[in-house]
Amino acid sequence: MKYGTLFAYWTKEWTGDYIKYAKKAKELGFDILEVGAADLIKMSDSHLSELKAASKDLGLIITSNIGPPRDKDVA
Repeated sequence: MKYGTLFAYWTKEWTGDYIKYAKKAKELGFDILEVGAADLIKMSDSHLSELKAASKDLGLIITSNIGPPRDKDVA
């Protein structure tokens, strides 16, 4: 079984420094960090690559907690 937490546990905003929160989650023993999907769409390719590399280095799975905006929703 894997355990995760939502990044917003550490903030009052629905956005944030996901790499910082990934490190915190891993330090606390979590396997998964849930992030805001709307932010993923807005991130540059380089920032997404940094988040991917950080999560790989930490051995942490990244998931998203909300669907993208209607104009970006593939469903």
